[in-house]
Amino acid sequence: MNNQQYFRKCTLVITLLMIVGLLVTAVGCTVYPLRPRKAVRAGGVVYVQKSPPTPIVENPPPRPSPKAVWIGGHWRWAGRKYVWVRGHWDRNPRGSWITGHWERRPSGWVWVTGRWR
Repeated sequence: MNNQQYFRKCTLVITLLMIVGLLVTAVGCTVYPLRPRKAVRAGGVVYVQKSPPTPIVENPPPRPSPKAVWIGGHWRWAGRKYVWVRGHWDRNPRGSWITGHWERRPSGWVWVTGRWR
């Protein structure tokens, strides 16, 4: 192999390596769209970007006592999706039960916890 043939082979190998390097760099620099955030935490409040599903209609079991109050189930945000929390009977400590609910706000959906009044 003379010097001219050796030089051509080296040039070909270097050219191929440069093309492969450019392709690898181009793939590494590809901009992929960001997945939309499903929840944002701000000031201790979690704002969920996806609206909650329609509540499930529950048939409560028989009342365990005359002082028991049915607290209906609700959708809870579990970090990536909503999960259903079943309703239950609770003893009425004072007053009446105000049902919790999802509220739409400018930053997203927020769970407003139920409470006794």
